[in-house]
Order: sequence, then C-alpha cells, then structure tokens
Amino acid sequence: MSEVVRGIIRSFDAATYLADVEPVGYPASVLRAVPVAWDIDETHPADGVECLVLLMDGLNAGRAVVVGLFGGPPT
Repeated sequence: MSEVVRGIIRSFDAATYLADVEPVGYPASVLRAVPVAWDIDETHPADGVECLVLLMDGLNAGRAVVVGLFGGPPT
C-alpha cells in the first residue's frame, strides 16, 4: 500500500538526483538516497526544505520518490 508523507530534505546530490529525507512523524529515521522527481529543478531541494515523499513499500528508500517541494527555501 502506498502513502504520501511529509519530509524534510537533509541533503541532495544534483549529480545523482538522490536526496536524504527525514520523514515527519518517524522519529530518528532518515531515508537515504531517495530518488527525486526529475521535474523538480536541481536548485530547489536544499537542506531543510519540506517535501512530499511517495512511499510504495513502507520506509524502504529504494521504493520511494520525492514528488514535490513546499514551504519555500529554508530560513
């Protein structure tokens, strides 16, 4: 079963288009190397930016994707 959760970008690699994401509501969990949707400009997924993550297999980063950003740049 798929679900969409809020997350916070903790790091982003523009060369691989992968991000480390901390899902909100899952304390002490960081999903490593989550693919970021290619239609998201590489300058936007900065550290601290909020995002939406589609989880297709629980907290398995290999079966997840960052599908959107919101909240603007970190302050």
